[in-house]
Order: sequence, then structure tokens, then C-alpha cells
Amino acid sequence: MEALAVKVLHGWLQNRHQTLFPLTLNLRSLDASGRELLVHMMATAAEADGGVDAKERERIERALAATGAGEAERRLLPQAMRQPRPLGQLLREAQEAHLGAHAYAASLLALDQRSRVNQAWLDYLAARLGLPAEVTNSLNRRYRT
Repeated sequence: MEALAVKVLHGWLQNRHQTLFPLTLNLRSLDASGRELLVHMMATAAEADGGVDAKERERIERALAATGAGEAERRLLPQAMRQPRPLGQLLREAQEAHLGAHAYAASLLALDQRSRVNQAWLDYLAARLGLPAEVTNSLNRRYRT
């Protein structure tokens, strides 16, 4: 029994970030303020490389659809892109709501991850949100496009 317990504990410790953080980003599981925050994070992330083109907007719309966004979130996106909220405020809200990993995952889905500028943005975001490397590596594996 002790040997089995040690093996289970060891397995859990190796995969703890996968079990402690969401395997999928599901907007339906969040309250309205959390969904709004993540839409704003996606819009802000898309601005990281200097502007939002039609391709980026389409990528965000697909990401919203894939993550269970409702009509309210789809209507909010154009407004979030026209009037982005201050980054400091968004990051503070994400940390207070314990949605740092969610914000990082939403940003991953919104960005062209091959761009060096966007990679730098993601590194900055992870640092500001205080996400451990194990968490960001796990999220990168799950949401890499």
C-alpha cells in the first residue's frame, strides 16, 4: 500500500500543474465578469504586435467560438478592440479573480504564436501574472497552434 501511495503521489507531483489548472478554456464555466475580462485580454494580446488585422480578428472570433463564448462576448469583442482597457488594470483584475492561467491561455489563442513580438508578449504576460514555467509550458503545449 505504501509503495502504491508513493507512486500515486509521485505521478501527481509530476503532473500537478495539469491537474491544478484548466485542461480546456471554457468561458461558460466563468461568471460574466470573468468572460468579459478574457475577451479584453484577447483584444489586448492581439494589439501586442502593433495592430489587429483581419486575420487576427478572425483568429479571436474562432477562439471565442471554440471556448464557448456567448452572444454577449461576441458583441463585446469589437468594443474591446476599439477601446482597449489599460493593461495594468487587466492584469490586476486577472490576478484578483485568480484567472492568470486563463488570461495566458486566452492570449495564446488570440495570437500568431510564431511571431517573435508575440512570444515576447507572452513571456511578459507570464512574468506579470506570476505564472510558473511549468504552468506556461503546459498551457503552451495545450494551446499551441
